[in-house]
Amino acid sequence: TLHYCDCIAIQPISPGSEAYISNKLHDMHTQALLQFVLSVISLLSCIGFMLCYMLLPGRMWKYPLNLAFWIYACDLLVALQFAILSATALSYSSSFHRNTTMLEFDQYYPVATSPACLCDFDSGHPGCACRGGVLSFMLQVGLIGGILFTCSLTHNLYRSVDDPFTRPSSRLPRYHVVNWCLVLLFSVPFLIPPSHDANHPNEMSGYGYQSAYQMCWSPVRYGPSLVNNFQMLFLATLPICTTWFFAPLFLCLAKRLLGQGGASVRSMLKQRERQVQQATFLLFVHLGHWFLVGLFYSCSALSLDSDPLGE
Repeated sequence: TLHYCDCIAIQPISPGSEAYISNKLHDMHTQALLQFVLSVISLLSCIGFMLCYMLLPGRMWKYPLNLAFWIYACDLLVALQFAILSATALSYSSSFHRNTTMLEFDQYYPVATSPACLCDFDSGHPGCACRGGVLSFMLQVGLIGGILFTCSLTHNLYRSVDDPFTRPSSRLPRYHVVNWCLVLLFSVPFLIPPSHDANHPNEMSGYGYQSAYQMCWSPVRYGPSLVNNFQMLFLATLPICTTWFFAPLFLCLAKRLLGQGGASVRSMLKQRERQVQQATFLLFVHLGHWFLVGLFYSCSALSLDSDPLGE
């Protein structure tokens, strides 16, 4: 192995290390291929949905459908980040396989997570694409923005039923101001270069390459504690879990209010009831999407060693 620029790399000079690198590259290629296909499908779906707003502006670009537009715009950023990383990983893994043997490829195989160090090893490494934090910022904006606008959509439906005499579209400017301020608050730390000072580490900012998931997000932080990455805990996990708690809650409260009003109230709020049904379908689609994404990346994490050097 080679310790270089606070990174670790393996030089294929023995049959054991050569087999280890070959297996790792095979896993990377397989995961990248699946991830690329899924991300392209997501990209095409988001683009197709957003094109509907351009082709049918009179029917689509009206409240509250313009809130749903921003949900898919944020999802587009997430899918684009994964498409870029998986395409780079496919190219990188294929560059090794094109050589007849590992020993003929005079290059170290890096197992680090620092984008700067990965670029020093090989500018074609997928982790090098994380340098600068642009892709990490893109992923974080897409994740936080998507769930915030989903929560705004369900909150709007609840308020529309609870206060039917207020014009619903009057809430749109407030939703945008609150959502984009929160998006920047939770996403800007992912643009700040990670700290390499062991004596004064910055636990709440930085960007890095998550090799187990082939994604640009926060730096990988190891430690003996139950929680070793406070950046991910406070800027991603807790906001996502909190928002996904309130989004279904607002929808359930809206449906409960509609059920309490009787036939006369439901007749007066017929349009609101239809919007609640549409939002219920949209929410289940997003919950199903998040479940499948979580299942895919949980399986990816379980299939890979948490120790970067293996056994």
